[in-house]
Parts: sequence; structure tokens; C-alpha cells
Amino acid sequence: MVKYCGCIPATILGSLFLFGALLVAQGADTLSEQELWNSLVGEENRDTPAHQLPVRDERLPNVLLFGDSISSDYHLFVSMALNGKVNLYRMPPGEDWDSSTFVPHLKNLTSTMAPAWRFQWDVIHFNFGLHDMKRYNTLGKKDRDNGSMQVNYEDYTQNLTAGLRWLKENAPNAKLIFATTTPVPAGEPRRRTADSILLNEIARKILSNYPDVIINDLYALTLPHFDKWTLKPRNVHFNPTGSQAQSEAVAQAILRSLAGRK
Repeated sequence: MVKYCGCIPATILGSLFLFGALLVAQGADTLSEQELWNSLVGEENRDTPAHQLPVRDERLPNVLLFGDSISSDYHLFVSMALNGKVNLYRMPPGEDWDSSTFVPHLKNLTSTMAPAWRFQWDVIHFNFGLHDMKRYNTLGKKDRDNGSMQVNYEDYTQNLTAGLRWLKENAPNAKLIFATTTPVPAGEPRRRTADSILLNEIARKILSNYPDVIINDLYALTLPHFDKWTLKPRNVHFNPTGSQAQSEAVAQAILRSLAGRK
């Protein structure tokens, strides 16, 4: 796996992994599912709606929604649309992560919840890119014009390829859905508009080798409506109207992937 480029997120992530290892060493199989989940998401995220542990219905398919803060914004709408149809889980905890930590997060989720979970994923809807393209200068300050990307194009390519390989090996029965990165407006202080376009092009090229992976093109959905859906000028986040529209595309993609499955 490509080495992580952001110091602060990597430190936080390392602490989460260490805590998970301590749970195993201390007999995590004696903890409840909720306790294991709480240890995974961390105290600061336990009350966040997007990180709540769902009450699992054994009769329903299990869906993992894995994504950045954009997915956190549309998660509630997706949850409402899929209520009674799937068991919906969202990961990862926190928001400042990128493609280099995708597989480590998946491994941590799997190992931490192993004592309580005896099911397999039916659908995994995932994305990354917004944090990969953040640019910082040599002093660690956000710098769209002169800074380097948190994860460059080559490393992003390797990370997505490694992520797909891990998913194929460890969730072979899951239907995979990749969501393209939503647009970056001109003037955003840490990101360039061109980077969002190029990362999506890289992703589409890689995914052309995986015809069974569905592409949920949230970029194409959002771009024509960006001015109406944006939360505020020069910001990558969206208002409730935009988040709800994105959630409809996510929910529909998940339901279509489940069509015909027992």
C-alpha cells in the first residue's frame, strides 16, 4: 500500500488501529456489538447520525456506505430511502482521510467487528478523492496554487487498484459501487477544479478493467446543478437540496444492485 501522505490523519488512524489491537488482546469477544462499534468510531463520533450502529434485521441485505464528508451529508437521506429494505452502515469514522487509508480502514472495520458480526456484505458503495486532492505547501499550509496534492495521481491509481483487489478478495459476494468525486468549484482554497476531473478520469480508466463494478456518477449528476446545490461559495459541500438529490442516486444504485438477489 502506498505510504500515507497526511501526518495528522495518519496519527489518528494509527491510534484507532492500536486501540482495536488492544481490544483483541483484552478479549474483545466478550464485548457487545455496540461496544465494539463505539471503539471503532471513537467517542467524538458516537452521537453523529452518520455513525450510528443500525439495528440489524437478519432478513435484510447488509450495505456498507464508505465515503468522505459528502456521503456523511447525504447518509440520512439514503437511510430514510432504504429504511426497511437494507441494513445500512456508514464508515469511516472522522472525515479527514484519503485513498491511502481505504484498505486500512476496511481491515480495521473487519477485525474490530469480527467477534460480533457473522454476516457478509451484500453491497459496498464507496468513494474517495476529495481529500487526496487537497494541496499543501512545504510549510504544511493549504495552498491551491503552489502546493502538492495530499495523494498524487500515481499513488491514487495504486491505492484504488489495491482497494479493488482487497474488496474482491475479502468481500467476493458483495456488489461494488464506486461513486465519482463530486465537483470542486473554482476558488476553493485547497483544491483545484482540474484535479477532481482528472481523478475521476483515472478512476474510470481503472474501473474499465472491472466491468462488474457499478459507477455511480455523482460528478455528472451534481455539476449542472452546482450553483443551486452548493452550501456556500467556493465550498465542496452541498445544501440539503443537493444532498437529497445525491442520496436518491445512491439509494437507487444500491437497490438496482440488489435486484434479483435473494
